[in-house]
Amino acid sequence: MNPNSFKRLDFRSGASYQEPFVLLLEGVPATPAGLLYHNLNLLGQGEWPLTAKVATFLLTAIAIWAADKAVRRQTAADGWTRRLWLSLPAGALAGQLATLEPVVHFLTGDHWQLTGRPDPLPQPPPAPTSDWHPTVVCLFSGGMDSLIGAIDLLEAGHRCLLVSHYDYGQLAGSQKVLAQALQNFYGPERVWRWGFRVQFEAPELTLRSRSLLYLALGLAPPSGRRLHL
Repeated sequence: MNPNSFKRLDFRSGASYQEPFVLLLEGVPATPAGLLYHNLNLLGQGEWPLTAKVATFLLTAIAIWAADKAVRRQTAADGWTRRLWLSLPAGALAGQLATLEPVVHFLTGDHWQLTGRPDPLPQPPPAPTSDWHPTVVCLFSGGMDSLIGAIDLLEAGHRCLLVSHYDYGQLAGSQKVLAQALQNFYGPERVWRWGFRVQFEAPELTLRSRSLLYLALGLAPPSGRRLHL
């Protein structure tokens, strides 16, 4: 496959999770600002630090999700299948990103080349200790499926950490209302919610890669501790 036929994207992170991420497309900002806003400093609320593998997977999933949004499918020759070359920081795991290419191809239907740079990964803020320990992490989109899944886990006696992703306020509001209802019914000692904002305004809305981002966010809070997801 001709490498020159790929759209070239460059994902950049700062020194910490306090800073927005940047996505470049063909050397210029992928959108007018090219900025991805987030609140990943929430990771500092957990008791366990991110492992290098989970931190790399999280950044990779965010970069793939942003690249997926940045390039319109209508620009592809067949109106759907894009060719995307993505460079991103991966620390010591830079040489292993290519193993994800078949997975992302399956999810999005596009051809991907993932290139890791040995740049240092951003550092989360210090994590304070907590007396509350979940027994399970539940991905919580705010839809019916995830609500039923959370109820099943709580009925089984688990202490449940709900992990949500949102990019706009309306979705965050629905997630918050449902999580509060679960807290009111089961008690705050049984239910916590972390709502992760990862926002990038870009033209493509098919969002086939969002499930990978959700999985990475779900793995982040318990990365230093064995929990069910």
